[in-house]
Amino acid sequence: MFPTDYVNQVYARINRNADYPREAKMRRQQGKVGYRLTLNPDGSLVSFDIQSSGVEALDEAARDAIRRAAPFPRLPDLGGSSYLLAGNIVFKIN
Repeated sequence: MFPTDYVNQVYARINRNADYPREAKMRRQQGKVGYRLTLNPDGSLVSFDIQSSGVEALDEAARDAIRRAAPFPRLPDLGGSSYLLAGNIVFKIN
């Protein structure tokens, strides 16, 4: 199990890098993109997959956010060779 502060750092880093696509905003498209990351102990991104929001522009923005956010901070020493972490990026018009 990951320490909560580590997970929160990863989520915050991804969310900071998530740009709401202008076109999607103009069309008032909203959605939630789920993701699963596979990380090395040093925090580098091995791979990721997303669960589509149903809106391609939002899915692409989520992929970009994850790529820009990587590499992540070094993981606490938990003894594994790679780690799986799941989360969501929510695109919501205020």
